[in-house]
Amino acid sequence: LPRPDLIVESITFDPAGYAIPRIRNQGTAPTSGSFFVVQSWLGEDGAVISVSSAPNWGFSTSLAVGQTEPTILSGIANIPASFLPPPGAARVRIRVDTSNTISELDEGNNELTQALPRPDLIVESITFDPAGYAIPRIRNQGTAPTSGEFSVVQSWLGEDGAVISVSSVPSWVFSASLAIGESRPTIASGLRNISATSLPPPGALRVRVR
Repeated sequence: LPRPDLIVESITFDPAGYAIPRIRNQGTAPTSGSFFVVQSWLGEDGAVISVSSAPNWGFSTSLAVGQTEPTILSGIANIPASFLPPPGAARVRIRVDTSNTISELDEGNNELTQALPRPDLIVESITFDPAGYAIPRIRNQGTAPTSGEFSVVQSWLGEDGAVISVSSVPSWVFSASLAIGESRPTIASGLRNISATSLPPPGALRVRVR
């Protein structure tokens, strides 16, 4: 007999941090009646941190054969702030039709887990200006922009790799937000209070930037 088959096709995130699952009916019949979508926030170890209340996420939009709908934009009412990721959350898991109110072709394909978007900072390169200052370029190769300040630490190393001096962390604070894929030189933008201690000391042959 023709029956619907619901899957969580994808999960994206809006600027506020809400997860936006797209629910697809890949079955052979449209859905009839409402079904629930349950969201669980997971930590790095996969343990559940919190679960959203199912009654607040009743999906009331009927899905035709082959139709896909984003839950937060249509069919969903009264999304509370508790649907935002809690502290420590690393992934979100979405399960659709958790009460099995829809008779489906396959009841075992109703969930999807997605990592939260996060920045990933790397020191892309290091050059030197005419005065001798190291100019690291910091790139965000992650899936989310940075927010707030972060520190850049510079260490001067000798011939044997031993640390000769380390710049003071508070004096090298990168205050410019980095968009996804963006790369900036620290000394030219976003960096304040560069002092003479950032110049290479006697005996320094290499610089390490973290």
